[in-house]
Amino acid sequence: MRRETLRLLRLEIQLQMDGWQSTPNKNHRWPDYLASRLAAEAVRRNNGVLGVVNVGISGNRVLRYGWGPDGVSRINRDILARDGARYVIILEGINDIGRFTSDHPPPMAI
Repeated sequence: MRRETLRLLRLEIQLQMDGWQSTPNKNHRWPDYLASRLAAEAVRRNNGVLGVVNVGISGNRVLRYGWGPDGVSRINRDILARDGARYVIILEGINDIGRFTSDHPPPMAI
């Protein structure tokens, strides 16, 4: 029996990742579909297993605390400080754009 290698794709993305307004426990988020497609392709090619780790948090912002730590510190904590991730998809900035008004502009260009 051939030893399978586990490769990880770690996802750090905001609202689009955490399944907001998705049916609970049904795995209908786009990262779930991505994981299924990647697993099927790995089986087809017989080249190991690719696991998807979703560390998305709703309300996340790049430079400031949102509904959790800022994105810059999360990259260190959730991606760089962890072993095993060979590939990473990061989407940040949507909440930074959507949360500001003319009375409270962003602190700097992002």
